[in-house]
Parts: sequence; C-alpha cells; structure tokens
Amino acid sequence: MEGSTADPPYRTFYRLVQSDPPTPEDFMPYSALGKTPPRSKRSDPIFLRRWQGLSVYDSYRAARELAEARDFQRWQDVAVLHVPADAPIMFEGPDQRGHWNLYGADPHFLKDVCMVRLVHAPSTEDLSASE
Repeated sequence: MEGSTADPPYRTFYRLVQSDPPTPEDFMPYSALGKTPPRSKRSDPIFLRRWQGLSVYDSYRAARELAEARDFQRWQDVAVLHVPADAPIMFEGPDQRGHWNLYGADPHFLKDVCMVRLVHAPSTEDLSASE
C-alpha cells in the first residue's frame, strides 16, 4: 500500500551485561537467577512483577549512564539487541528514563539470535546515530 509505513521488523534494546562474552545468565531477570527482592519491596506487587522482567533500555546512552553511575564496577559491557517484533515476548515500558521490562524472553534466544553487538560501556563511542 502506497504511503503506509510498516512496523519495523525489530525493536532495538540495550542490556547491561557482566560477562564478555555474555552468558545466558546475563539475559535472565533477577527472579530467574534466584535473587531475593529487597526486604522493603517484598510485599509490593508492582515491584514483584517488575522483578520478573528483564531490564533493558531503549537507548545506549541510558544504559551507559547506569553503568557509569556504578563506576562500571557491575557492568562493563552493553549488549545491543534487535528483538523481532513478532517474538513471543511481552514488552512493558518505557518509563521516563527509557527503561523497559521484557517478559517471557528466552535468554538463549536473546543471546544467540537477538544480540547483534557488544559495546564496552566505558568507551565514549557514540551510538546515537544507530538509535
């Protein structure tokens, strides 16, 4: 159809990872890793739902800012993900910081199919042209 714009074939997200190369665990939410929510949040149903989602950002800049705020101690790399629009994943977001949660995402699918690039977070590379 002329003049219509088709939906993009994928969504781009940026995931902070701890390993280079990333492991499937780098693409798992805290709940799947067996981590316990903070005591003060254990009775908060909204927080507990988010705890089950995989945290990603819709811009490299936002992901890098979080890594930098932690002095790159926890995360030194950012995985660039191209998640197919028709993937069986539920997307929730964004918030005011560009943060999203992904639900139902297979860690192996994200790592082996969706990850298109790994960027060393302390670098000053500007990815804004590709966002």
